[in-house]
Amino acid sequence: MKHKTKKYKLLSLFVAIAMVFCMIPAVALAAEEGDVVKITNSQELIDAINNQKDGQTWELAAGTYDVGNGCLEHVANINGVEKGFIFPIHANNITIKGMGDVTITSTYDPNTGNWNGQNLITVGGSDVTIENVNLKGNYNSYYEGCNKVLELIGNGKNLTLRNVECLALAKDDGTQNSGSIYINVADAGNTVLENVTLYSWINARTVTTGTVTANNVVQDFTNNEYAGYHDDVNGYAWAPGISGDNVVLNGFTIKVDNKTEFVKQIMDKLKPGTTIELMSDIEVSEEVYINGIDNVTINGNGHTITAADGFKMNTSGQIQLMKIEADNVTLNDVNLVATTANKHTLDVYGSQNVQLNNVTLNHENAQSGAPLVVNGSDVTVSGNFSVVTGDNSWYGMNLDNKNGNATLVFAEGATLTFTDNSSTADKILIVPEASNPDNDAPTVENNSENIQLDTDENGNLVVHTHQAVHVQAKAATCTEDGNIEYWYCPDCGSYFSDAALTTEITSGDTVVKAGHQAEKVEAKPATETEAGNIEYWYCAACGKYFKDEALTQEITLEDTVISALGASSQQTPSQGQQMDSPQTGDSSNTVMWIAVAVLAAGAMAVTVLFARKKKAE
Repeated sequence: MKHKTKKYKLLSLFVAIAMVFCMIPAVALAAEEGDVVKITNSQELIDAINNQKDGQTWELAAGTYDVGNGCLEHVANINGVEKGFIFPIHANNITIKGMGDVTITSTYDPNTGNWNGQNLITVGGSDVTIENVNLKGNYNSYYEGCNKVLELIGNGKNLTLRNVECLALAKDDGTQNSGSIYINVADAGNTVLENVTLYSWINARTVTTGTVTANNVVQDFTNNEYAGYHDDVNGYAWAPGISGDNVVLNGFTIKVDNKTEFVKQIMDKLKPGTTIELMSDIEVSEEVYINGIDNVTINGNGHTITAADGFKMNTSGQIQLMKIEADNVTLNDVNLVATTANKHTLDVYGSQNVQLNNVTLNHENAQSGAPLVVNGSDVTVSGNFSVVTGDNSWYGMNLDNKNGNATLVFAEGATLTFTDNSSTADKILIVPEASNPDNDAPTVENNSENIQLDTDENGNLVVHTHQAVHVQAKAATCTEDGNIEYWYCPDCGSYFSDAALTTEITSGDTVVKAGHQAEKVEAKPATETEAGNIEYWYCAACGKYFKDEALTQEITLEDTVISALGASSQQTPSQGQQMDSPQTGDSSNTVMWIAVAVLAAGAMAVTVLFARKKKAE
């Protein structure tokens, strides 16, 4: 029996050892593919880079991770280059995910222009995702800054950057740059940049297959070291935006200030779907020409675009301050101020669905021309629209159907300010010019209750001139409404509180409501000798009495009185005041009743005594 038990024990031990050996390949496989690597410090990130495998997910706890030069000896073999990369990713299907506030950087200065030393992160693998992290490029003395924060090269494609900010490196002169993102492959697959912010540009010009999609990408080019930079060979090649033909923009914003060469660095390189945010006033060297680039928005943030001192004619022979020749263009919260170098302030030519929201067009000091020309275009005005003319202005606005139907729409709620600063002050607001009989006549559609336009004898539109009637103030009474002093225009139905007709009011604002000027009289209790009164309200203007504060229950003066406790008659106060004089009249009745009461009490006492005596007997 002992031998049999011993055999069973040996057999169990053998089976256990066999199971352990069977598990070894599975464990090794899990380490190679599809495992989650938890990373909490810089060395663990360096180890993960040096031991990367397909299908891994790296989860980085909150903190700053400095890879330094810890990966330079790792054999990455990306695009034929084996070593020297600061942060190489050559495995496929790698996901790097920040689990809090995570920043990845390197304090290593490669001081070289060699390919492997140009980037913070170099991606040679496919299906790589980097999300929820900040990337701060390393300083490279060779470039006197950061060259590229990330580059996709080799056979890499299907790159995803999501919720990533590429942090700027500040230079001694105060300028900044984060380093660019370079999609440097022919086939990008489905590469997506989503919720990405950087302080440089994106280059995708080598992509011929697949697409690079920018979803809600922001490029902040303010105070940038490359703002306004050019050289004799490359010109203004270093500029914000996203280059390349296989690019799709679904929310792409460029922030600029006056250090940027606005026309050469921004407008000439613009892609459809771009939004430009002005972070300061802008002076331009030539016409701002939005030509064939649809779906562009300029958010002025209240800033001004005007001509610089050296403004010159562009290659198209145009000297407008701005010209739009594209569809679905929007100008928001911006002031366009033409100078003596300009003809028109804004020329809209052959464009549909142009939106002007809170826009000022100033032509006061310009050459012969107009603040706004709408030629064969559809323009809608909303918000506060201001037009300023000067001596050389033809008029405020021109609608010309020469090259197509011309329409100007004032949206609901829009306001219009027309300021004619010419010496003659005789400028017309809108001139519809039907120069082409084959097209519909120019039309102005006014949907705003805030704008009144009149048509003159020539068919031109002018700002409505109020023929106001002065109405004197009338005091309200207790029962009849009055009114304030006001001015009323019967032609348009507008009311104004001032003679200059600058402060418009409603008809309801003119009314002074009728109503009693009642004062409350506090309740006063009656005494033996003095009458009191209930709580009530008295209007001295009309002499009426009310029981309630809302003045809805009218009563008489007599209703307010509480008779004196010892009185058989009431005292009557006058005009809301209580009388202090004593009661008057014959007092003999009172004496008689007192005598009767005394006799009755005596009789009752005798009766009680008699009854008790009889009971005692």
